Amino acid sequence: MVAKRIGERNTRQRTSRQQAGFTLVAVLLVAVILLTLLAAVSTMVLAESRQTGLTARQQQAYSLAEAGLERFMAALQQAADRSSDFPYDPGSLGGWIDRHAVNEPGVSVTATYMREDGQPVSANQVPPYPHLIQVRSTGIADHVSKTIVATVDLQFLGGLFGYALAALSKDGWGIQFDRDLVNLYPDLTINGRIYSNSDIRWGNSRALPPILQTNSLAVELGPNSPIQGRQDLQNVPSRVPVTRLEAPLAYPTYEQMVASLKKRAAGDVQTINAQIRGILLSIGPWSVYLPSFLADLSGLDWVQAILKLLSWRPIWIASDTVYFTDPNLDLFVIGNPRAKTIISEGNLHLIGLQGDSAQRTIYVAKKDVLIGVDQIPNVLKNVLGDLSKIIGWLLRIIEDILNGILSVVLGLLGIHIDIDLLSQISYILQWILRLLQNVIPPDRVTGYIYAPNGTVTFGGAFMGLHGGVAAKQIKFHFLNAIKINYQDTDLMADFDPSRRPELYIPQPVIVERHTE
Repeated sequence: MVAKRIGERNTRQRTSRQQAGFTLVAVLLVAVILLTLLAAVSTMVLAESRQTGLTARQQQAYSLAEAGLERFMAALQQAADRSSDFPYDPGSLGGWIDRHAVNEPGVSVTATYMREDGQPVSANQVPPYPHLIQVRSTGIADHVSKTIVATVDLQFLGGLFGYALAALSKDGWGIQFDRDLVNLYPDLTINGRIYSNSDIRWGNSRALPPILQTNSLAVELGPNSPIQGRQDLQNVPSRVPVTRLEAPLAYPTYEQMVASLKKRAAGDVQTINAQIRGILLSIGPWSVYLPSFLADLSGLDWVQAILKLLSWRPIWIASDTVYFTDPNLDLFVIGNPRAKTIISEGNLHLIGLQGDSAQRTIYVAKKDVLIGVDQIPNVLKNVLGDLSKIIGWLLRIIEDILNGILSVVLGLLGIHIDIDLLSQISYILQWILRLLQNVIPPDRVTGYIYAPNGTVTFGGAFMGLHGGVAAKQIKFHFLNAIKINYQDTDLMADFDPSRRPELYIPQPVIVERHTE
């Protein structure tokens, strides 16, 4: 019995010791787990702390890079507005950035002119000037750097005039060749590149005219054009490349163009508020504006009309930039105003005369441009017809005067004037005017034509264009004896570099950006 109790006591003691051991092991295990968790949490906290610090520095570096890019764009736009210090030449970009304090502590900005294929342009002193700039702006914060890479398109108007024809419309038709107005001996010549962001039609067909002559031609299509490639365009010679662009050509609006020209030529823009119709006549280096005054004579008595006629004056063109502000104006330009920029809020009618000039004119129209649309005699009726009406009208006034008081006075003095003689004089003068209408031949137009809102129409009284056309739509109303870029030259390579502020008007826009 005693032995049994002793055994039970020993068993209880062993069990107590075992339980104490298990408890100790459990406590140690929990302690190890807690210590492990604590170490892990500490590691995570430290890592998060380091990551938070790194992210903050990265964000600071990115902000510095963003500020550098903004300073570059602001300086570029300011230079574009003034034009006096714009970095046209690729070799001058580095010094230009330094002069405009684009770089600051912690910010490094570099820029390189690029071609469309992504290759850098190191130097280019003559047109055509590259229009893409790749900008790299790097911000550095506590040894952490971030770089923003941006592509800036300067949207030069001169880029458009690298084309012989550029149709900017993104729907409907862009270039139209009238099919039914071809004579027996057609002679339409286009040398250079043509671009359309919409359709190209010959009559109702999606085609080039089969009678088209060319020494060098390339067709480029914008992304909005329904023409997908060569297979969609008929009558394309096998040697003529047809390519489709990924993005439409960038171009300034008419308002942007006028605003930039006025800023660049501040104080040297000749503004003419002409109404209804007028003539800008250019012979050699001289240009004069002849306003029409017939509309101003309606409703006036003969005395007021004579006084009005006597007050009429031609306006000599003294500036290189001339701005016609009336939207109702039909401006007839006869000849080629050398090295001038002609801006019209209304329509332009261009009539080339004999001779050509390397000093090309820039024409900017808010509405339509008509080039030899009517035969020269018909067009000149708008010009010389005014003179014919004035002569007849003045002679009738003289007849009335002679039939009135003057005839009595002259009769008393024994002086006789044959009224029929005045009619004969009128007939002779009008015959001379009709002769002038028929002997002035059509000839070439020298210059670049820009009508982003309107249609440029070519007619039969037109021989050739030494320059290029960029317009919403381009129409050939007649396909005989018309030559576009007839000298078959690079349209921009021989453009006077000193006139960059006129043709190369920058409108800088960031077209792509990413972070490295």
